[in-house]
Amino acid sequence: MEGILAKDIVVIDDNYTAQVKQDYLVAGERMNEVITEYVSILKGVVDEGGLSGKTAQKLGQFADLAEALLKDTMLNWSTQLASQMEQYVAEIDTADMEIY
Repeated sequence: MEGILAKDIVVIDDNYTAQVKQDYLVAGERMNEVITEYVSILKGVVDEGGLSGKTAQKLGQFADLAEALLKDTMLNWSTQLASQMEQYVAEIDTADMEIY
């Protein structure tokens, strides 16, 4: 069948979307922890590793840059995805009310 009637039927399972939303939030928190640990290790290498000179300076700069660019980025990203999932379910519910 061609045309608008040929579209797939989409079934939204609220339990599934709620679980995926929670999974995104947990993953964002975990990735944020990994990034924090990574930056901490980089800074530890510079501070406690006995490095000096340009290598220490550049590694320190890299650690600062990584922290500035990555800190809370994944956490914010996962929070945005979770919010978009909530919004999607709300939009589907609204559309359902208009149909039925």
